[in-house]
Amino acid sequence: MPEASHTLELAKRFRDAAAVAAFLAQVHRQIHAYFGFDFLGHLPPNSAYNDYTLWTALEISLNADGSLHRMAISHPSGNLGFDVAAMDSVMSAAPFPAPPNVIKSRDGQVYLTWRFHRDDRQCATDFAEPHILTTPGPPPPSNIPQDYPRRARPREVAMPI
Repeated sequence: MPEASHTLELAKRFRDAAAVAAFLAQVHRQIHAYFGFDFLGHLPPNSAYNDYTLWTALEISLNADGSLHRMAISHPSGNLGFDVAAMDSVMSAAPFPAPPNVIKSRDGQVYLTWRFHRDDRQCATDFAEPHILTTPGPPPPSNIPQDYPRRARPREVAMPI
């Protein structure tokens, strides 16, 4: 019965991939409310942030409950204000839903590289890369201030599916 075993393995992979995709989609919806709708959506035409070549990448670490653990800029855009706006969007959007176990590393954390673009790509899930670390050991201490002043959630906007 190798075919049945193979079919079950494929079904598990599909179910795992669907769980990760659903998680990333929810994280995106929360981040996009701040980055896409709030930050990019309110830029004046003469803003220095209207350079459509700008993009930054953030390394994001989440705890098992979806709260933000660590964040760092892994690729600066060359415009510090743009990079900070991306970081502020993530910090304001947190906490996120509890991630599925299949995306957690051995230390229980979720590690993501997420790219933020000034052009139409913005903060789409196409540019979110999960990393599963296999090395043992506790995660480094958090670098997120617990008293970070979170912005009020922007008005909910229905996003097309």
